[in-house]
Amino acid sequence: MNGRLLPPGRAQRGASLLEIAIVIVVLGVLTVLVANVATRHGRMREEHARRDLLERADDAIIAFAAAHDRLPCPAVDSAGDEDCGTSAQVGRLPWRTLQLPDARGGRLRYGVLRRGAVDVEADADLSRARPRFRALVLGAAGATEVLPGAGAADNGLDFCQGLRTAMTLPSDPTFLHVRRADDSEAVAGNVAYALAVSENDGAFTGTQGLDAAGFDSPRRPRSDTYSDRTRVVGMAEAWQRLRCGDVVAAAGHAHFNVALAAAVMRYGAEEYLVQMKLRKRLADAEAVMAAAGIVAGAAAISAAAADLVDAQAEAAASTGAKAWLVPLATASVAAAAAAEAAAVAAQVQAAIAAAQAQADVDALEPLVDDARALETRIRTNAEAAYAAGTYEEQ
Repeated sequence: MNGRLLPPGRAQRGASLLEIAIVIVVLGVLTVLVANVATRHGRMREEHARRDLLERADDAIIAFAAAHDRLPCPAVDSAGDEDCGTSAQVGRLPWRTLQLPDARGGRLRYGVLRRGAVDVEADADLSRARPRFRALVLGAAGATEVLPGAGAADNGLDFCQGLRTAMTLPSDPTFLHVRRADDSEAVAGNVAYALAVSENDGAFTGTQGLDAAGFDSPRRPRSDTYSDRTRVVGMAEAWQRLRCGDVVAAAGHAHFNVALAAAVMRYGAEEYLVQMKLRKRLADAEAVMAAAGIVAGAAAISAAAADLVDAQAEAAASTGAKAWLVPLATASVAAAAAAEAAAVAAQVQAAIAAAQAQADVDALEPLVDDARALETRIRTNAEAAYAAGTYEEQ
């Protein structure tokens, strides 16, 4: 090389085939590891996206129920508009109706309990707003179950009542239900609504891909044949999330119980007023009877006086033989005078009683008017609280 010779013992060296093979193997292993990590990360990211989509859809459904006092009907396709014109319980998520700004919501399968009944109090069609709630109030005919503002089927109390009704009904697999995690053939119970998302863009691998009214439990483990994710909300959970217990207890019991107590108080005041008026009439009647007694007493005194004069005349004519008539006639005069005095005293007492009864009536009448006005105000406030709905203050 350039006229120079390599030093003795040194020869030109290059990479051997063995070294090259080792490098290739290492690079291959690294590539596989990186690919596995990337694939796993991608799956985790997709899984997180699916879970996030389920959670946002779930929150949107609860918000819709709070605003519209019902659950949305399923959509017939991925366009996202609810369709309440059919009786279908399961379809696509109505993401446009829920105002979700994500068209991926159309991939979700959505089901709602539509367990309707002709009797409004037994109705559990949660996609329909109906005046189900009944409050105990007191009317003219006594205690009755009535609905303030009947016909206004847009109240959260009515939806809460629908949830309560659904809780009491026996499980029926023909309506929206969830299956047990350990046995896909066993029905765990009916639910208010359910959501499902698949790993393969709508190709569901579980119950929600086969059963027209069923969803898998969120606890069902993944396997080679099952990769769906579900979110199931029962009646009790919906009841809790919408705070139905608080509002139903207040609007359904406390408000109307106060109105009921005010009505009872008003009825009691009116009855007492009637009794006072009867007492006044009785006192007036006693005064009239006492006046009649006075007149009768005066007549009796006159008659007894006449008898005394006659007795004295007969005693004088009989030269004392009939003198015994005089004491009897005198006693009659005294008895008549005593009866007259008693009648006068009775009249005085009757007049006092009548005056007192009239005073009581005069004092009670404004209290009865106040009780009526109070009952009206409390009843109006209770009905206004009912008409205001459940969730406006949240």
